[in-house]
Amino acid sequence: MNIIEHVWDYLDRRLRHRERPPKTRDELWEALQEEWHKIPLKYIRKLYLSIPRRIQALVRANGRYTKY
Repeated sequence: MNIIEHVWDYLDRRLRHRERPPKTRDELWEALQEEWHKIPLKYIRKLYLSIPRRIQALVRANGRYTKY
């Protein structure tokens, strides 16, 4: 339901596909910051605009499982 989960997944995929994966905690932090700044605004906007649809699906499902 929460769009940030999709952002975390996006970051995870970007990190796993880096030519040189981070090896230390500091490298991971640097890589996360780099990838965070590369997230396309169009992607964030798409997630944001999906919120009403997500809420509607949740209401229809009476708070149970949805595809989101």
